[in-house]
Amino acid sequence: KTIILTRGIIFMAEEKKNGKSIEITFKLKDHLTNTGIGNAEIELYSKTDNKFSKKGKSSNNGIVKITIDEKDLKKKLYVKINKTSVYYQYPYPNDKLPTYAVCYKKKVQEVRFLSKKCIIGIVKAYNHQIGSIYSSESEYLSNWQDEILTIDKEQTITLKAFIVSNISEEGIREPNGRYFLTNSDEEEDILCIKWAFKITTNTKGFKIDTQAKSLQVILASITLNNETKQDTTKFNTIDQINTNNIYKLVKSGKEVTGHTIDFRLSDIFTENLIKESSLYKYHIVFFAYEFEEDKNIVVKYDSSEDNLPLKQLKIVANKYSMIFDGYHLELYKNGKYVESYNARLTENGNLRKREEFKFTQKDGIDDLYKCEAKLRSKVVDNILRRVLYLKPDSDNNDVISNFIVDNVMLSNIENQLKPKKDSDNDNQSNTQNNITSKVIHISSIDFIKIWHKIQFQSDILVKFIYHPKYVIEVTRYKEVYNSNKSIQNMKERYGATYGVFAIYVYYLGEKFLLDSVIDAYNSEHTDNTINKEKNLTSEHIKELNSFVNNPKNHHSIKTDMYEKDLQNKATYGNLKYGGYTMEPSGPDNITEEVKRRIPEGHYKGIYHHSDDPYKNYTMNLYSDMVRSQRYILVHAGIQNMIYTTGCILVSTESYETGNNYDEKALTHYGENSAPAMKILQRLDNLYKALYDHNINKTLRSNDDISSCISLVIRNQMNRG
Repeated sequence: KTIILTRGIIFMAEEKKNGKSIEITFKLKDHLTNTGIGNAEIELYSKTDNKFSKKGKSSNNGIVKITIDEKDLKKKLYVKINKTSVYYQYPYPNDKLPTYAVCYKKKVQEVRFLSKKCIIGIVKAYNHQIGSIYSSESEYLSNWQDEILTIDKEQTITLKAFIVSNISEEGIREPNGRYFLTNSDEEEDILCIKWAFKITTNTKGFKIDTQAKSLQVILASITLNNETKQDTTKFNTIDQINTNNIYKLVKSGKEVTGHTIDFRLSDIFTENLIKESSLYKYHIVFFAYEFEEDKNIVVKYDSSEDNLPLKQLKIVANKYSMIFDGYHLELYKNGKYVESYNARLTENGNLRKREEFKFTQKDGIDDLYKCEAKLRSKVVDNILRRVLYLKPDSDNNDVISNFIVDNVMLSNIENQLKPKKDSDNDNQSNTQNNITSKVIHISSIDFIKIWHKIQFQSDILVKFIYHPKYVIEVTRYKEVYNSNKSIQNMKERYGATYGVFAIYVYYLGEKFLLDSVIDAYNSEHTDNTINKEKNLTSEHIKELNSFVNNPKNHHSIKTDMYEKDLQNKATYGNLKYGGYTMEPSGPDNITEEVKRRIPEGHYKGIYHHSDDPYKNYTMNLYSDMVRSQRYILVHAGIQNMIYTTGCILVSTESYETGNNYDEKALTHYGENSAPAMKILQRLDNLYKALYDHNINKTLRSNDDISSCISLVIRNQMNRG
């Protein structure tokens, strides 16, 4: 008997009488159906001895016997299946089954192979490098908060390709199902996944295959030869980048392989190019594809399969950015929302109100400032303070000058801003430069939080955005990929994102539920109530705004909000200006041609007309990452996911547990119409009333309504 311990794997075999050869028995199995693979040829080979090769053919039940020499036990022997178009060549690894052969004494070694019906289902990007975050596939799938939309000049990120099949772990085949399979960090990669990338200046531009029966997007056509010079060298100048080319991802002269890889911009760009600000107008699109010898690869997005073998990231100078709307300073990391802090803005010592912010129509960006963040001691309003100093990188001094994030008591802020007559302060002013032209004030606790997150960072983007008084807030609470119920109801799609939404009215940074504002108003004006079942008018908006602007009414509004218990998702069905949402599953995506949900964040809107009743006269969303030409609408729908390719479906009945009505209910308004149609009509009337009140004009198709109402999306999901 021979026992050899190699890298924790025990090789055991029984010698034959001649003492020079042993017989090893394998059983080949289909990994998904758990049945034997008959009439298949497998090969034992060694990576250290190119001459070693032993082959055998399986019986009908999948049994293979191979005889090897005793001396070959000292080698680590790998196994693969030859000459098959049905299975991937290498064994499917898991915790109990390595990818190389384990030779047992008088024991059959089970080796599983994965059917080529499995595909790359999703590619995701994370803001950490490999090994520093998750230990299992389910953890990778569920932790949306670490997924990213941007990559900066210094980050090392993780790219991960998830393999899916239409066969469940129990071996049940679902034609439209998608089940995620467990990857392994063993040496062999089951699908021989390789990586390529494209550098582009926009979020669109992939080719649509109009001849295909289903919607097919040609994402990449990758030539697997070395004709492209850029395969083995880094880009040194912007001029070397061809935005029409697809490049193989190469590190140190070798093609990058594996279902999980590390990446940083320095892998493909030289240090000089990374420093150029002109690089930050580009996006980088990563493609994962299955490699087969002597073939050109066409990576597709196919609506009948719904796989998404790409991830698009925007190249930025810094992973952190901020948005300030007059009342809140929001922190983002890699394009994903992190936290919001109550804040106020002063200019030359005077408090600026939200109403003074100027509304602009510029693809989601009102004002964009690139800043250098440093912690410094500065005189602010004649007082020496430790502040977060943001120095804008701008040549236009008329647009913006230096501003800072300061820590003060937000309550009673106006009294704190009054100049103090103190000789000590005067002396400090003589030794420090007063930079109070623009100051964002936050609380001391929030100041510490934000400083600990962004310390030692530079080149931080700060956006000043207009915040309308009325806002639709969507909270995503659950993402479903592969439950049997979801497959049955969603038909052609394999995943969904469920959420709730409500409309809020803002006053001095506080938000009040529109339903509660109306109810509180009605309780105070019993002789002149507003009927929520009927259309709101411009006059109603005027009355409600006046009611909210009076602080004496805030207690009754907040009491009503508390009684409505918005922490309970079931109560959203009782709102007249709120309800439930459904979108495609993740990850958050900025690529226009694929059917995934849009990123969380702030969105403006354009009034949109369609001939289909369920999306007639609704809001077309846009931001600096999502173009209005993508036509992400807020409209009605039923549980069937064919109603959305990224749009936000709304209803007053839960998409997760209700919506048991058919397509006919989406063809008309009225008493017998679907709950989704009723809320769609209320939203339409609200848009018109707000536009009439604010603009004093009749709302028409393609009018921008962002100065009247906007939409915010927040991810707070648990994966189902």
